Amino acid sequence: MTTHKDEIDLLELFRRMGQKIGQFFTGLLRFILLTILYFWKNALILLGFVVVGGFAGFGISKMAMPYYSSDMIAQINTTNVSEMMAYINDLHELCKENNNEVLSEYLQLTVEVAEKIKDINAFWIIDQNKDGVGDYVDYRNKYDLRDTTQRRIQNRFDLQVEVYDITGFNDVKKGLYNYVTINPYLNSLNENRKKRIRELIAETNNEILKLDSLQKYEYFKKELSAPEEKGQMLIWNEKETRLLHPDLIGLFRQKQSLERDLELFSEVITVVKDFTPLSQVENPVMKYIKKWGLYFGVLGVILKFLFDKRRNIRNFVNKKETR
Repeated sequence: MTTHKDEIDLLELFRRMGQKIGQFFTGLLRFILLTILYFWKNALILLGFVVVGGFAGFGISKMAMPYYSSDMIAQINTTNVSEMMAYINDLHELCKENNNEVLSEYLQLTVEVAEKIKDINAFWIIDQNKDGVGDYVDYRNKYDLRDTTQRRIQNRFDLQVEVYDITGFNDVKKGLYNYVTINPYLNSLNENRKKRIRELIAETNNEILKLDSLQKYEYFKKELSAPEEKGQMLIWNEKETRLLHPDLIGLFRQKQSLERDLELFSEVITVVKDFTPLSQVENPVMKYIKKWGLYFGVLGVILKFLFDKRRNIRNFVNKKETR
């Protein structure tokens, strides 16, 4: 009897679940149909809001100056990335304040060229796969330090420059290079780093010479001076000839790596990927028209809904006041 009752309860449970699922999809379909019908009935009004928003966006675009954007990826050879980014983002603060006089002084440019700069900013490069290769640039600074699935690249960063006029962009590039290279602190760090690399190369050369001499002794002099064996008699205390070739190869590779660092990364920073071409305006007219058309369209939906429900809203407010 108990088993039969449990079976009935289970069937009732499935029946109610089926009803709830059916009610959910019925309500969802009804909501979609009513939404489509609402937009269809008020299409002209909402379209009017969109058109007004488009005209507003067009007017705003004429007041805003068009600008161009370019990015460069650089490798840090002296200090850490966060310190270098903070140093470069001092220029970002000057751009925000429109302090063209100080900006021109820092970049060793004329004030006229500095006025063509909209912004200069440094951003982190994010590695999503932890393979040491950057996957995207964190332009919005949304990286979460608690996220263990990705990490910041610690020796490279993205430098973005926005200018109003492409004619002075080459001067801006030279100014940025001057800004980094004339820094006494960064230069002293770089010279100290190169000095240590040269010392390591010299010490590695000495070790290679010593190991080469030892190898010649082991392979030639020791073998020639070894006593001849008589019959099958073995000399148990005789040491085997050491193979020093792997050690020599390791030292040569270490030396080549140091020489590569000294040759390729001799400056404060190394340009990994140069600035991209300034071929496209970042704030075209259509971008403003679409954005403001969407804003006014949403505003039209809200205002039309409030207008249709004005009686209900008025009654609700009156009830609140009477209480």
